[in-house]
Amino acid sequence: QSLLFFLLALLSDLQSPSDDGSCETKLSQIACLARKSPLDPYQSYCLWTEEIYTQQDFHCTYETSFVTPRMILTITVIVSIITAIFLRPVEYLFQLLSSPTADSKKVQSVGQAVIHRVRRASAAAINATHAMVNHVTQR
Repeated sequence: QSLLFFLLALLSDLQSPSDDGSCETKLSQIACLARKSPLDPYQSYCLWTEEIYTQQDFHCTYETSFVTPRMILTITVIVSIITAIFLRPVEYLFQLLSSPTADSKKVQSVGQAVIHRVRRASAAAINATHAMVNHVTQR
């Protein structure tokens, strides 16, 4: 689960980067809108806007990204693929690391021997009880 949360945090940071000040240096609409979101190619990093109150007619500003269905689908696919790729080997490694050792096998075999003997004693007690009941009922 920590891998899943790490991937979600990483991809969310890719989708919504902070303002690095690069938008203000763009002087044309093409240059301004050229940088796209890595997870949604229809969403621009910068926004070309018209400024009415200043001497400049148009300028490029940072645009806060928003969540789109395309972005959610892309993140879901990427997380699923990466999780599937990394989760199998990690699960196998943990199974390998948690494999029983010789000492745990000894403890397990001693425990099984005790259980076997208790079951035999229980079966013998049941047989003795049946024999006694049969002996009493035949009299």
